[in-house]
Amino acid sequence: MFSAFDPWSKALKDSADEAWTCDGKLLDFMPFNLVYENGKLQAFDQEWIYKDRLLLSHLLYRGFYHTLTRMMPLRKSTRHDIAVFSDLFNRFIKWQNLPEGCPVSMDYLRWQEEKLMRSIHGFARFRSVRDFPIQYM
Repeated sequence: MFSAFDPWSKALKDSADEAWTCDGKLLDFMPFNLVYENGKLQAFDQEWIYKDRLLLSHLLYRGFYHTLTRMMPLRKSTRHDIAVFSDLFNRFIKWQNLPEGCPVSMDYLRWQEEKLMRSIHGFARFRSVRDFPIQYM
């Protein structure tokens, strides 16, 4: 179900240190800012750099959330039991098999993203929604 995200998440995991944080240069390293060129994953449009290190789980949340919200309008599936983003995210984060102690609470990661956006824009421009319906293609 999540295999399309594997190259991106593996690249993030490979860049994480022992505290499961990544360089702030990876702030804009999102699935929709990546292409394969010559058999390698290449980033483009890397406009944002954060001065501090970021939690790996925050980067996973950020990329997953912002990728899904760029898709066509979303609605509940009649074929699957996943109905909202939080259900899908919780399954995605389990798929990542992150180590014990790496924060994975969606509420915490959403708060981290809102705090990050406030630090960039000076106000809460980004307000993530707790849940939104999911469409299956």
